[in-house]
Amino acid sequence: MLSNPAACARLTDSEWVALHAPRFRQVAPAYALFASALAQILELAVRRIAPEALVQTRPKSLSGFAEKILRKRHDYQNPRDPLPPDPLVRVTDLCAGRVITQTAAELKLFGRFIESAFDIDWVNTEDVSRRLKLAEFGYRSFHYVVQINPERLRAAGIRLDLPPELMGFGPAQVGAAAAGRPLKAEIQVRTMLEHAAAVLGHDVLYKTELRVPDRLKRDYATLAATLEGADAGFGQLLDAMAEYRSSDGAHHPRQVVEQEIDRLRLVLACEPGDLPVSLRIAQLALSVGHHETAVEVLRPHAQSDHLGLKRTLGQALTEMHWEEPGGTPYREGQGLLEAAASGPVPDPEALCLLAECVARVDDGRARDLFHQGIQADATEPSILARYLEFEIAHLSNDNAVRLAAPMIRNGMDRCRLQIQGGVNIPLAWSSLTVFHLLVGEPYEALNAVLWLGNLCERPEPAIASTAAAGGRGARPCACGRSLLRLRSTLRRLGCIREKLRGLDWCERALLLCLTVRTGDPEARQGLGQAASWNGRPEPPHFSPADSILILAGGCSLEVQAAMDLLKPALLRGGEGLAFKLISGGTRAGISGVAGDLAEASGGRVVGFGYLPNNGSRRASRAEEDTAPARFARLFYSPGDDFTPLDPLQAWTDLIVAGVAPGRVKLLAYAGGAIATSECCLALALGAQVGVIEHRLVPLERRFNTPGWQDHGHLLRLPLDAMTLRAFLLVDDLPLTGEQQQGLEKAARMAHEDYVRSAAPREPSLQPWERLDPALRLSNFHQVAYWMHLLGQYGLRVRPMTDQDKAHPPLRMEEVVGEEGLRLMAEMEHGRWNVERLLRGWRHAETKDVTNKLSPCLVAWPELTDICGQDYQQFDVNAIRSLPLKLREAGLELEQR
Repeated sequence: MLSNPAACARLTDSEWVALHAPRFRQVAPAYALFASALAQILELAVRRIAPEALVQTRPKSLSGFAEKILRKRHDYQNPRDPLPPDPLVRVTDLCAGRVITQTAAELKLFGRFIESAFDIDWVNTEDVSRRLKLAEFGYRSFHYVVQINPERLRAAGIRLDLPPELMGFGPAQVGAAAAGRPLKAEIQVRTMLEHAAAVLGHDVLYKTELRVPDRLKRDYATLAATLEGADAGFGQLLDAMAEYRSSDGAHHPRQVVEQEIDRLRLVLACEPGDLPVSLRIAQLALSVGHHETAVEVLRPHAQSDHLGLKRTLGQALTEMHWEEPGGTPYREGQGLLEAAASGPVPDPEALCLLAECVARVDDGRARDLFHQGIQADATEPSILARYLEFEIAHLSNDNAVRLAAPMIRNGMDRCRLQIQGGVNIPLAWSSLTVFHLLVGEPYEALNAVLWLGNLCERPEPAIASTAAAGGRGARPCACGRSLLRLRSTLRRLGCIREKLRGLDWCERALLLCLTVRTGDPEARQGLGQAASWNGRPEPPHFSPADSILILAGGCSLEVQAAMDLLKPALLRGGEGLAFKLISGGTRAGISGVAGDLAEASGGRVVGFGYLPNNGSRRASRAEEDTAPARFARLFYSPGDDFTPLDPLQAWTDLIVAGVAPGRVKLLAYAGGAIATSECCLALALGAQVGVIEHRLVPLERRFNTPGWQDHGHLLRLPLDAMTLRAFLLVDDLPLTGEQQQGLEKAARMAHEDYVRSAAPREPSLQPWERLDPALRLSNFHQVAYWMHLLGQYGLRVRPMTDQDKAHPPLRMEEVVGEEGLRLMAEMEHGRWNVERLLRGWRHAETKDVTNKLSPCLVAWPELTDICGQDYQQFDVNAIRSLPLKLREAGLELEQR
């Protein structure tokens, strides 16, 4: 009867149920055990793969079994079907489980787990969404029919004592046809919104014998379409938030990250065993190079099978002990990465971290691991970049680049989205460097390297000095580690160097960023070998005490009219000042203005020119400015034409000579691609950059590179002689501790004046005692600038005495005359321009104190026309009243 379809067909419905219901009662307890075991298996998997997912399991009830075998009876009794008509053989959901994930990405990962951990009955397994036509919307879910396989479960990391009943029943219980077959269960995997669609509509509409009107079906399809779109949108949102959580801290200042770690430690103290909080602390700690903290908080959980923990602890241990790859801690870390990478669902991040370790000794296996990573997630840019790197190195050609061109463009788009969203910052910029090089966009590749350097946290001064002396510096932050990894990437890409324009630019920029930002001794050694004086008897032409000005800008005929305006302003603003000047070393454009400035200074300004080392160019010296009064020396970069290698060579010489980037200032005007790169390079290394703006400068030659516009070291200067002078002098007037003590009252007064004129709630409005030291120093420099200005007219400042109070203060107009007052007022306006710009103010047509906008940030001659007749006189009166204001600060102004 149990194996004869014809005999079964002759039974009435009541006889059919009466035959099988008692048999189901016998096996029902085993299916209850199956539901319990399945719940444990799925819960363990959920913890690893999708912690927020929901798990539901249940054995089928007797009434549910009876209903099922009645509705499906005719399907079971098909004589052409090789399976017997026995429901205990045919019904696949006597035990059922359901996993409800947040996103479609989690659903996909969980599907991979099920396929690896169970034996799958593929005949009865179904992707229900495939029932829908292309333009239809409705019930979506994946239904796996599975059987227990203990070996596959163990291989997937699930270790449970399973009831023997799950492996099948004997003939006495279920008959010969059903005996010895492992029990089957159906596991549904769906997203939360798919679940909502099923619960709210599908079961009511379709799991019924009633005829449902087409109108209601159309209404359901409309709602299902809305839910499907929302499901995709929520998935993208949650994926983005997950990325943000996993990379948070990588792009935040070290101080902010450390404060967050301290807060989370307090949370962890309330429940020391909380793994998610421990993991969060560890990820933040790694982002700023505090690997010891990461190991400390994760060690108590070392025996956990949580793959994210294994990956993070493995990363911490291998990076901590990178210099001792044979030691026990490093080998332990690599073992953890091996375990994380070999989980039931491939972990692309773990695969890549493991490949980084393996690449030290076996490029072949590292290439295989990156290949596995790209198979696990072909959309992640950092995985694609590393995969291409190893493919290129293995093949010594760029065939892989041509084949992967669409993937590279998609990867670039995703990198930009990550950067815009503030997530995964270090890897996004590193990947963009590689992608831009591979597709022939060298300036964009250089920009990506410089952004990594800009975001890298500098080591503490003591650590930096240790590294400079050849010792081992602090462990770098996440951006610093990306710079180090990028160095190995560029070395591998060197096998196709002739096809990668700009590779040498990126290599030199990388050495500079690593030296300045991380104190890396290998990078410093590489820079030393590239210095202009390397291998020559002459000493460096720069020294740590030098004040340095770099002039960057255009040299073509189209900007000559603009250069003719710059020359008199710069010569007047630089009059009497002494510094070393770097520019292009020709008589054209900005380089010609640099030579003019050096020549007019009478030797106080010493010029150095940097040019490409091209044979044909060297043979024709018509462009080179060889007059000693203009450029004391010309140096040649390795480039074959004017490229960013010229300013990169200048910066190489500066850093190797020990010049701190903070002592370097760059003035840019009407520049093209090279000058734009110069500005980004200077900002990334920590120099002050002034971009001179004027209406005659063509739009395409204005510094508008995305991302750099709000940099704290970038000032947009009007073309004004005294503003340029103030830019050169502010922060370049050294103050001893004794001098600061004597000027403190005046500096306080300057700060209080600013507070009265500024927007509320900005950081610079703190009381003097709580003011940030850097902001306090800016007030000292403001007063020091006044001292410099007064000194040019034979005046000096000293502490006021009781005798001074017996007579009125000095009258400025009697000492310097009205013309002198106006000139000093012009110089004070230039200082005010620079001081406001340094504090984040910007020029605008209308004044807006809250947003720090002012129409008065213009050249002195334009001040009256733009801001009114009284504004120049306001500055004149400020200089006239300076002796009285100094007295309020306890200082007396007198003639020498």
